[in-house]
Amino acid sequence: MERVFLLFVVVAFAFAQCPDITVSCGTILTGQTTAGYGNDYVGTWDCTNTNALTTTGPDIVYAITPTDNGEVQITLTNVSLSGLGNLVDVGVFTSCPPPAGTGGYDYNCIFWDQLDVTTGLFPNATPTTSFGVTAGNTYYVIITTQSGSSVDFDIEFQCTATGIEIDTDCDAINDPDQNGIYTTVNGVVTNCIDGSTSNVTICHTVYIQNVGWEWLKYVTITPGSCILSVSNPTPNGSETGQNNTCVSCGGCSRGSWNAVISGTTIDWSFTNCSGGRFCTCAPSWGDGRDLNNNYTCAAYTFCYDAVIDVNCTDPVGFNDVLQLQDDGIAGSGTSAPSTINVGSGLGNCIVLPVRFMFFKAEEQENKVLLSWATATELNSDYFKLLWSTDGENYQPIARLKASGNTNNPHYYYYLHTNPAPGKNYYKIIEVDRLGKEIQGPVTFIRVGELKAQVALRYKGKEAYLYFFQPLSEAATVVIRDMVGRVVYQAPVQEQNFSLAAISLAQGMYTVEVLYKERKWYFRYVR
Repeated sequence: MERVFLLFVVVAFAFAQCPDITVSCGTILTGQTTAGYGNDYVGTWDCTNTNALTTTGPDIVYAITPTDNGEVQITLTNVSLSGLGNLVDVGVFTSCPPPAGTGGYDYNCIFWDQLDVTTGLFPNATPTTSFGVTAGNTYYVIITTQSGSSVDFDIEFQCTATGIEIDTDCDAINDPDQNGIYTTVNGVVTNCIDGSTSNVTICHTVYIQNVGWEWLKYVTITPGSCILSVSNPTPNGSETGQNNTCVSCGGCSRGSWNAVISGTTIDWSFTNCSGGRFCTCAPSWGDGRDLNNNYTCAAYTFCYDAVIDVNCTDPVGFNDVLQLQDDGIAGSGTSAPSTINVGSGLGNCIVLPVRFMFFKAEEQENKVLLSWATATELNSDYFKLLWSTDGENYQPIARLKASGNTNNPHYYYYLHTNPAPGKNYYKIIEVDRLGKEIQGPVTFIRVGELKAQVALRYKGKEAYLYFFQPLSEAATVVIRDMVGRVVYQAPVQEQNFSLAAISLAQGMYTVEVLYKERKWYFRYVR
């Protein structure tokens, strides 16, 4: 079945009552103005919205007849208003509105919105508003302003037809959860990756439906965080169309899916055949000549080879995100493409030899006590502790025996007796009985630099900041009121600093103390 495309011609009817201008989907008009068109339609036209203008100025009427069910998007740019007010009203009607004195704009009004000229935005914070349409119906769009004003603007009309959707009722065997997508790993249908091998082939099959004529044309797969690299995407190359055999017309080119890899993201685009005696098609069409329109359960499969992180602990690290976009060509007309996103739902069922509960460092008399705990261990042999003063170059400092196999928490301790003054970084690695290493957490501590601690104390009604150790350099005290404004800021080096001497109104404040890259916060009531 051939697709038929109708072209609408923009025709201007200067000062005509309705419409003033006839447009089509995709029309862009610049240098538009309501000046000179006259106030043809007056009275209450608020479409039941109490925020609409009740006394309007000159108005201009556009007529559009979409060819597909969906919505019409109106974008107003370069908007400038002369005269009173700063609002531009947009009303949509299913017939020419009645002239002045015959009931106002509520007659057949189906939509109303309002643009603020000072921001150039509608209430949705964009210069675009939209309304739903039925194919073949004519809609009349009126642009107007406050009485005594006129508005200049550029306007664009775009039509979005009913786009592709995921079909969830197609495959109860491979897709028992009825998500409209299933995944195979190395040829086996699965819902998770177990890490048994680092080299895998992942294929996602999605099911598409559409009440119109839109066919799948663009696909992007963004792999999860546990995917380290990708290669060999398929389909890729000529004669790779999946719903494009055109058997009914004698057979011809299946079209081409072409894949491009950027990092770990894969982008596919489809080029249909160029047509011929027995093949009605066009390069701009998607993959779907076998589907025609109003189709369901159209299956598409996209695959790639990957190297995965077999030590990955991210529970959603294998959940690929698929973005699917149709060709936007809907039967008898052209409209903006539609895009849908779907997650593969591929889980992470890698069983790690150890799961850490915590890893922390505490200073004890210029030494550092390292402590950690595991929730479970599987064939664990020992732990390696590494130390660094810059967070990049580490050296081993200890090796401690692990617990082997356990499903119960186990706690471990090690005292580092010669840390460096200042910054100290610690890393832990678990090694299993086969020599496989699992990177654990990293922790950080400062040693010997910062002994001072501070507290907010009261003596009677007087509040003061008390530092437990003399300060080797000045601290900074910042006081903010309850709305976040800074009302006081000054360096402080006294061990006892009174807040009573600061001129503050009665109320509640936040006191912030900054000292050698540390911060303390206190609530202070004056």
